[in-house]
Amino acid sequence: MIPLLPKSCLRKIVSILSPSTQATTALVSRRFASISRRELYREVELDEHQTRLFFASLLSNRNLGYLVHKLTLTGTTYSCRKELAEEAFSTLFNLWSLSIFHPVNFLPLPHFPGHLRDFLYAPTADDQVMQFLLSQPSIESALFGDLGLVACDSTLLPRLRDVSAPPEDLLNLVPSRPVEQVGFLYHRGDEARRPIISLEFLKSSMVPIVVLELQISQLLAASNATPGLPDLLPEVKLLIVYQDKTWGTACIPAENFGECVNELIVGINTMPTIRHLVIASTYGGVQAALIRRTADSMLYWAGLSDHATHISEPLDASCLRHIHSVEY
Repeated sequence: MIPLLPKSCLRKIVSILSPSTQATTALVSRRFASISRRELYREVELDEHQTRLFFASLLSNRNLGYLVHKLTLTGTTYSCRKELAEEAFSTLFNLWSLSIFHPVNFLPLPHFPGHLRDFLYAPTADDQVMQFLLSQPSIESALFGDLGLVACDSTLLPRLRDVSAPPEDLLNLVPSRPVEQVGFLYHRGDEARRPIISLEFLKSSMVPIVVLELQISQLLAASNATPGLPDLLPEVKLLIVYQDKTWGTACIPAENFGECVNELIVGINTMPTIRHLVIASTYGGVQAALIRRTADSMLYWAGLSDHATHISEPLDASCLRHIHSVEY
């Protein structure tokens, strides 16, 4: 008799297969079904039609809910009943990551037993979303399209350490929390009206900021202000800077492009702990070379167009979290 492969080996084999192949593998035998199902349900990404089928599967076999760790809802509309969704979510005991890209009709989730660590909510938030956030104090990493916060105390998201949100929301989410990674996000179509705010609020985090994502004009304003970047950002190690209208359009650099580059370099060179710099720009090799010659700390030119050029070894992809999700 041929000895059976240990489950640990089968799990590794199945884990590298595509989802469609995993689904086919599940039909081989009960043993393969058990292993393949664990991989298929670990990270689930759904559109609106798949969401209804997925919820129905959870309710027909509630044990499947224990297998789901990450759930991403990408559909533009959802027509499933709120009661059905809430009952399905009540099976997700081990869900720790939830991403919602379009409005849904089943928040808050009063019977949701999971304790989220990662939460992404791209639509404009409402009172139901805020109630859900209050019910999930375990969240450590969050991205919000627009919370519309006027004020909040530290009972909301008390463990938050990594947050990306519009500037107005960051003003309320960073203070009195252990935030060490901050990303400035901007509303679509608001490029000409993106607010420039003082970065002094970053000093009110309970821990030093070590990763910062923001637009070029925001960084330039901070470097020219008092206190300057060394006082505001004394421990930043990774800085990700996005092109905005300060540098002109996607095709034509602004008249003050060279001046802005010089200001950017001077500001960055005053930051004592920076180790990695990413500049996300639509411009290509000539402009990249200009910055490369001026700044020894320039490690990567993250091109946002086919003409942009990588001028040195790229950083790990995990550092480039939002480059393709922000409108320019």
